[in-house]
Amino acid sequence: GRAVHRANFQLGAKYRPHGLEVVVRGSISSARPFYLDEDGDGVDTTIWVPPYVDLEVQLTYQPFDWLIVSAGASNLLNAVDAQFLVRPPRGAHLALQVQY
Repeated sequence: GRAVHRANFQLGAKYRPHGLEVVVRGSISSARPFYLDEDGDGVDTTIWVPPYVDLEVQLTYQPFDWLIVSAGASNLLNAVDAQFLVRPPRGAHLALQVQY
């Protein structure tokens, strides 16, 4: 099913003297209808899946012009449903970028 309403947002902040940056982004999705014939009688039943919020955060630190370290997490609220919202569960990442 497709959500009737969906909103996306992003909020970022930088503190340049220390090379820090944080970004929080996410989306809010309204309830979604699915139509299933659960009892095999040929008549679809409407199942409404509740709304969900997808939230992720990333922190970046650049101590030198040639080095960037970042860490982040996705799906912080663990918005997963095995049948109707198939997506990766809560996760985290760490990255190191060297420029030469």
